[in-house]
Formats: sequence, C-alpha cells, structure tokens
Amino acid sequence: MSNNGLLTIKEAATIAKVHVSTIYNLINSNRIQVQFDSIRGKKTKKVRRLDIERIFRFSNLEENLETTRIEPETISNLIEKSINNYFETKRTALMKPIEEQALFRLGILENELKHLEAEKETLRIENETLRNQNKILPELQDKEKVIAELEQSLKQSEEEKKQIAEAWKKELEKAKKPWYKFW
Repeated sequence: MSNNGLLTIKEAATIAKVHVSTIYNLINSNRIQVQFDSIRGKKTKKVRRLDIERIFRFSNLEENLETTRIEPETISNLIEKSINNYFETKRTALMKPIEEQALFRLGILENELKHLEAEKETLRIENETLRNQNKILPELQDKEKVIAELEQSLKQSEEEKKQIAEAWKKELEKAKKPWYKFW
C-alpha cells in the first residue's frame, strides 16, 4: 500500500475483495475519483482509500478486528443487531406502500367529508327555509278560507243581481205595453 491514503487499482480491489473490473466500473461511473501518480517514471492510476471504504462500507476497524479476539457475546450481539436491522428494513419496505395507500385513502375520505359537510349545510338551510314556510302556511290557509268565503259571497250576490235584473226586465217589458193591452 502506498502513502497519502492512495491505492493502486489492484490494491483497492484486494482491500475491497472485489475484481479489478469493479473498481474500473466505479471509476467510469464517476463514483470514485482517480488521481495519477508517477512511479519510476510510469504514470499509474490511484484512488483514495477513503473512497473505497465509503463505497464498500468498511474501515480500519476491520483490520483491527482481525488482530483482536472477538468475544462470542459480541458476535451474538452483532448478529442480533444485524437481524433486527434486516427485519426493520424489510418491515419499512413492506409498510411504505401500505402507508402511502392509507394516506391516499385518507385524502379521498377527507374530500368526501368536505363534500358531505357542504351538503349538510345546504340541507340545513333548506330545512330552515321549509320551517319558515311551514310557520306561514296556517296563516295562508286561513287567508285561503276567507278568500273562498268571499268568492262564494260574490257568486251569490252576482246571482241575486241577475235575478233582480230579470225581474226589472219583466217589469220594464210590462211597462212598455200600451195601457189598453193590460185588460
């Protein structure tokens, strides 16, 4: 390994435990920056160790772990944490579509609720209008009775007028006869 935290492509592949072509693919996709270094007059491509560690998610701790003995309890805790992390990730992945669907349906229900509240308000106003009209209805019914009675009286008086007019007509006709025809 070279100094300044730079690694050759081969060294980076060895540390990351991947094939050299994987490192080149990362370089081509601009996920790793390349620096050129001159070794014995020959230009070589080098990458930063931090970039490799960032991408492959390991650090100097791995080297330290290899040299130190790990207690079985620690391994058990690490496995438990890993399993819990895995299931939490899976649960999150499974719950996200359900949560999105729930939020979508909640939006639909909120819109329906607004519509129903507006309809309720309209019905309340119509109900109030009908109540007011219902209060006026008995007065109108009384007035309709009075109008019906007045119309009946008017018809009766018109009939009486016709009878009086006919009686006067007969009297006038009698009066128009000459006096000598009365005997």
